[in-house]
Amino acid sequence: MLTWPKDRLLQNGPELPMVERVRRDQHNTRTLRASG
Repeated sequence: MLTWPKDRLLQNGPELPMVERVRRDQHNTRTLRASG
């Protein structure tokens, strides 16, 4: 079972501009991959 490093994930929501959402998505993806 994968436990997400919630403390290291950036909050992402519909109120953010598209560019920022994409940037955070990429950051979160890298964080999750690095965590295992």
